Amino acid sequence: RPSCPLCGAPRGAGGPGGGGGGGRPAPFDLVLANILANPLRQLAGPMAQHLAPSAMVVLSGLLPPQAQGVIAAYRARGLVLVRHQIVEGWSSLLLQRR
Repeated sequence: RPSCPLCGAPRGAGGPGGGGGGGRPAPFDLVLANILANPLRQLAGPMAQHLAPSAMVVLSGLLPPQAQGVIAAYRARGLVLVRHQIVEGWSSLLLQRR
């Protein structure tokens, strides 16, 4: 069973501090972030700089009314929305670098 049903990432996938990435240097193929909307918007630029071509990004921890602002911040940096899912009042976004 995948640890990330939205994007199909295998269990154990992660990055520095996330358990499973082993501190591997950028560029990253997959980034998962479960934090509030404002920090997600602020991280759009730095995160985009460290993404591999066609990288997938899963963002969660935001309320549905906040999703469009977060999507716009990442779209401005070359990511496109693949899927927006709302579960129990929380939005999760799957984006891909194009």
